[in-house]
Amino acid sequence: MNDAFGNIGESFPEKDVKCRVRGCKNIAHISQDQVMRDLMRGRTRDLNLRMCDECLALYNTLEDKEMPCSSPGCEGKWTWTRFSQLEAIRQGRDKRPPRGFCDVCRGKMKEIKDIQLPCRLKGCKNTWTLTAREQLELGDKPAPHKLCDECFQLLNTLADKEIKCRVHGCEHTWVWNRFQQLEHIRAGKSIDNPPARMCDHCFSIFKDLKPIEQPCRIRGCSNTWTYSPMEQLEQLIKAQNEAIAKGEDPAAVQPPPPPSRMCRECFAFFNSAQDIQLPCRNKACQNTWTYTRSMQLAHKQFGHGQQPPAHYCIECAKLLDTLQEKQMPCSQPGCDGTWLYSKEEQLRNQTAGREPTPRRCRRCNDFLKEHPTTQVLCEKCGKPIDVSSLQQLECELKVSTMPKLCADCTRASMDTELAGEDTSTVISRPKIYIPKSGEWLDEPVVRNAPAGETAEKIAEMSEATARVVCLGDEMTVSCEEAGKSWPAQMEAKLRERFADASVLNAGIPKSTTAMALKRFGRDVAPFKPQVVVFSFVFAEAMAMPLNASPEEREALLAKLSEDTKALCEAIRAIGAKPLCWIPNPIYTAESEDGRLDAEVATKRAALYDAVAMALVRACAAADVPSPVDARSLFGVNGEQSARRWMANWFIHNEIGAGNIAGWIKDQINDKGLLDGAEKITV
Repeated sequence: MNDAFGNIGESFPEKDVKCRVRGCKNIAHISQDQVMRDLMRGRTRDLNLRMCDECLALYNTLEDKEMPCSSPGCEGKWTWTRFSQLEAIRQGRDKRPPRGFCDVCRGKMKEIKDIQLPCRLKGCKNTWTLTAREQLELGDKPAPHKLCDECFQLLNTLADKEIKCRVHGCEHTWVWNRFQQLEHIRAGKSIDNPPARMCDHCFSIFKDLKPIEQPCRIRGCSNTWTYSPMEQLEQLIKAQNEAIAKGEDPAAVQPPPPPSRMCRECFAFFNSAQDIQLPCRNKACQNTWTYTRSMQLAHKQFGHGQQPPAHYCIECAKLLDTLQEKQMPCSQPGCDGTWLYSKEEQLRNQTAGREPTPRRCRRCNDFLKEHPTTQVLCEKCGKPIDVSSLQQLECELKVSTMPKLCADCTRASMDTELAGEDTSTVISRPKIYIPKSGEWLDEPVVRNAPAGETAEKIAEMSEATARVVCLGDEMTVSCEEAGKSWPAQMEAKLRERFADASVLNAGIPKSTTAMALKRFGRDVAPFKPQVVVFSFVFAEAMAMPLNASPEEREALLAKLSEDTKALCEAIRAIGAKPLCWIPNPIYTAESEDGRLDAEVATKRAALYDAVAMALVRACAAADVPSPVDARSLFGVNGEQSARRWMANWFIHNEIGAGNIAGWIKDQINDKGLLDGAEKITV
């Protein structure tokens, strides 16, 4: 029998189980007898639910308590059992009694439904549940702000981080707490890219800083730029770091002075501008200099307009530094004075490979200004004789004497001297008398005679039977080297038919049609030409204001037509035949102002076209043969071919000059404008 009971006891061994009280970590020991008794009583499910001896002892000291209802305004009670008190003690919650409801409030709670409220996290569209119990506890108070379950779970996976201060140069950090990280993630941003914020040290400085207005660094600009608090802070932190590196106290560092900087307008201009390559100031040089963005900005601020300044290229600037000013002898015969040959002019002449242009000294020029044209009376007829400033100067220098006879008396005297000579085999040639004064003296542009009107050319014209005068502006002056100009090349072509033909280049840069009428008596009439070739299209177009109104422009073109008709009448009045020509095309976008302003280039090209058309209409009205249209002939094979005949944006080269000479020569021959010239005899 004893053996049998011993076997039953072995089937129910002693066991240790965890204490049933939540929060207690002790072990409860269950003996074999207790196990058997529980089995015999049918309490098999409670075998593992035992208190430890410590909890049991404490339990026996406790009593149930009546607690006030947690529902606001309710005076009911609820029972806080001693087992719940025991668990609260074991969990350390005994200092704060739990919240509970009386039986009446529990009945009310069954009638209340749970509510879904939005998650407190900005940008999250989820909800959290406000339970009936929580609603009852709130009473009339507003619902709290809570995270949804998803955000709450994500928040629990995060931890606060130390992030480097956003201020450049600062080594401190700021705390990026996990709730801020959660907001960052929910905004669709990566946790690996934290926001830029200041540390507490930097912020304590930053909050006392204010924006400071500073003057623009560009001279001539009255605008300001804003020295922001952030920039001030970064400069101060930099200075403090330097002090620390030197072993000095960073707290004693004073804020450094503001940097030198452009205003917003200047900076925008500087960023949008581009360095430009412009022709060297030395017109004989083919190199360029760089018109930098900084130079353009300074040029704009000082109100110098759109035209860029003139500068030398690097090579010319170096050569200029090696030159010295020279005193050169006065070109006026009989004068022993000198004029200053500047370094700039020496540079131009050396680059072009030419000798300095003869010039009068200041004393002679002052004499010419102070002595206007005067008159003396002819000793024979008493007629007034004009004595120009130059004639007076020559008399002052004792290289000439005052005229005693007028032109008519002089011519009569010479005819008397020639009356006894045998002229039966002499070809009739004009006697060329060039007046010393006239309307041209009132115009500075044409005050001096054309460069082609030399003593040698005058003598040649007096001996020629076929005489042509080319009257015009830069396009008539043509190539810089006189022998390559189109009048010189046309002379060579005409001599293939007229052996002693002579062509006078009477072109003067910037000379207009109105100026040509004033100098007609000096540069055309004395040579008694059979043909006068003329064109002032370029000078007229360049002289017209770009911003003239349509009415003003029409008035100027009408005046040009009237001047052209008057010029044709003057040509016919001396027995010559007028022949007009339209110059080669010009590329205004490549001019100095066109490179800087496309609108100026467009307007200039339109003026050139308008002047050319006005000249064609004026010639038709004056019954002048159709002009030689070099502009169209240049472009007959396309722009690429035309550019091969150009030296720069407006003037033709030697090849282009040769083509112009050929076209005008063909027109002279085709129209028979010089027919009979070789047969002029007495």
